[in-house]
Amino acid sequence: MSTSAISHLVVVPSNSTERRTTFFQGYSEFWHPDFIKILNCLVFFPHDASDIYLSGGNFVKARSIGACLQVDFLRADLVEKYLGMPYNPLTVLWSTEETFDYVEEAISELHLKPLHITTADRKDCTSVVSLNDKMVFRIIDNLFARAACTDSELNKFRDFLKSKKFKSREKIGLRLNAKGHNCTEPLIETLVNYGAKIKVTGIKPSGNITEHISGMMHLTRKIDALRPKNIVESPFRKNDVIVHCPSAYSFLYRAEGKLWRDLNRHLTNPKRNFLKATLIRGKGYGNSSIAMSEEDVFNPYEDRILGPLLRDRQVELKIFTTTISIIASNQFVPALRLPNSVMLHHDKLKDIGKTVNSNVKQWHEKLSKKFFDYSELLKADIGKELLCGIFNNREKILAVCDFPIEWVSIDLLPTMFRHELSRIPSTPGNVTTNVLLSLPKRAYAYSALCDILIIRSFDADDEIRDHLSEVVQWGHEEGRLKGLKVELVDVASKEEVIEALNSFKGLMVIFDCHGGHGGEEDSAWLYIGGENISVWHIYQSARVPPIIVLAACSTHPVEGSHASVANGFLESGACSVLGTFAPINSNHAATFVLRLLSRVAVYLPIALKSRPYTWREIISGLFRMSYTRDVLTYLRDDKKLLDHNQYAAIHIKTNMLVNTHEDKYWFDKFKSLVAEELELEELAANELFQQNFQFVETMLMVQLGRPENIVIIAD
Repeated sequence: MSTSAISHLVVVPSNSTERRTTFFQGYSEFWHPDFIKILNCLVFFPHDASDIYLSGGNFVKARSIGACLQVDFLRADLVEKYLGMPYNPLTVLWSTEETFDYVEEAISELHLKPLHITTADRKDCTSVVSLNDKMVFRIIDNLFARAACTDSELNKFRDFLKSKKFKSREKIGLRLNAKGHNCTEPLIETLVNYGAKIKVTGIKPSGNITEHISGMMHLTRKIDALRPKNIVESPFRKNDVIVHCPSAYSFLYRAEGKLWRDLNRHLTNPKRNFLKATLIRGKGYGNSSIAMSEEDVFNPYEDRILGPLLRDRQVELKIFTTTISIIASNQFVPALRLPNSVMLHHDKLKDIGKTVNSNVKQWHEKLSKKFFDYSELLKADIGKELLCGIFNNREKILAVCDFPIEWVSIDLLPTMFRHELSRIPSTPGNVTTNVLLSLPKRAYAYSALCDILIIRSFDADDEIRDHLSEVVQWGHEEGRLKGLKVELVDVASKEEVIEALNSFKGLMVIFDCHGGHGGEEDSAWLYIGGENISVWHIYQSARVPPIIVLAACSTHPVEGSHASVANGFLESGACSVLGTFAPINSNHAATFVLRLLSRVAVYLPIALKSRPYTWREIISGLFRMSYTRDVLTYLRDDKKLLDHNQYAAIHIKTNMLVNTHEDKYWFDKFKSLVAEELELEELAANELFQQNFQFVETMLMVQLGRPENIVIIAD
């Protein structure tokens, strides 16, 4: 299929995997300073060859629905091998002084050389410094023309674009004032890419975040106003908002931890206070001011401990913010940054994890209260104005953060059920960047999704060994899995896992085994063949499919470290990972997997008759159905408030709202159905849901990665 998408290939040092990573967030040290310059270019450089011809509303439409984003990072020693294989003729190679010679040598023998842009100071090569609008138009137009010479469809598309003579973005005429800070930077750059002329006034250092939020919301309203109604209502739009928060490794938030205690021995009290308030437990947007006496004033950059830490953190924030700018500009959506305080509630998450692991009486009610309290803390941190900007009139949300934003409850319903939400963890930074930039949207035929592998590993006498397999077998016998080829493979070692993955060519693998984690500082694992197996770097020896489903405990634990099983699969190239926040009930997990499989077998063939569906839409609908089941089961079995017939009637009606009608008001109608059966007034119904259903078991699952970039189409 013809495509005008540009493939950006950033050539990194050959020893990049061996390089030191930054202290707080885990970016390779090679990023600073030259590779940050390349990222800055990629904010404004075309992501699609058609970008250079489009302006105004056409540019917004193309970015909101089309404009594939593909930025890959390739080791310098592999460039020659890569270029020896068939590749997209619309490819741009990016290099630095360190990787320039590798690229030039690799392309020297090629008849048609890819476009090579570099930060190195070399003659006869396109330099990052020399790029301007006219030059970019010329080099991309030439690249497009060359690609179109051998592709008739691409040639017709190029002729169509050139015939339209769209107005130059320079003549858009939109002029704005903006508050300047890294929290507003992605918004400013999205509007600049559109063609706006913006006068920026910096935000002064302050512990108060009012100006930061008002600055973001001002620009958000401008971006929203430029997104036409037919885009906002289109099921093919990418996202409605990006919400993000840079973070640090979990254990670094413990100000009294051993690492910080050891460093504090070498610091004076004013420096200790600075370290804690600025780098460890900062609550705002990173530019707070600290009051201190005149004799205590010091330059932190001159301190042998604080200086390197500050520089590392600033580099991390620059990489993170620029990456967000690239994807916000690519999708032409607002990118709203959350205050650092949302990351300061690890004690609450540990308490939730402890309760999930316990056998305390009234387990469900206690968890519902703890989830509600945690959600209220987050909402207080974020503030009403920013909350409205993120969630009001938004459906499709991409989150880049390290806390369970899925649990934030909006009008009594957690966001993982109210919104179509996907999340990318913000640590480790290298994984964040790869997942955000290197997983472009791809279409897969429905039949490819029907080939499914279950990798199982249990001891022979394990009481839950056959829970999933028996449920799947029952689904086959009942005719609920028609058309699916579900293969189950038992494994007893990491080598057998790798063999099973390499033998499988389908889209989805389900892991059925035990899992666990080592707290905030150690890795999580899958329990395979009597051993704790790490999946990190498994891409080096195995093919990892786009979709991974982890029917195992604690594969992305809320009280664990960044080195979760789910993150390990994202690092290895999976596009979508369904993980678990904590230990899960095996019967609930088995039922969830069966509903997922039956959704693929029964619902999807019908839905695909109207249009393609993303994997995020498919899972979001499943989450809503699973929420409904959790609520109704609790009301029937625990509270004894519903009988079987009432349960079934409400369940069927709600499933129709979610699936057949795709009704965005499904929850309000579901709540009304429950209230009607229980003969409750609205206030009493709201109280019932607040006290009992701020937690349901489905909330122990989490959808990570870029499921919106997996598009299933009819065969």
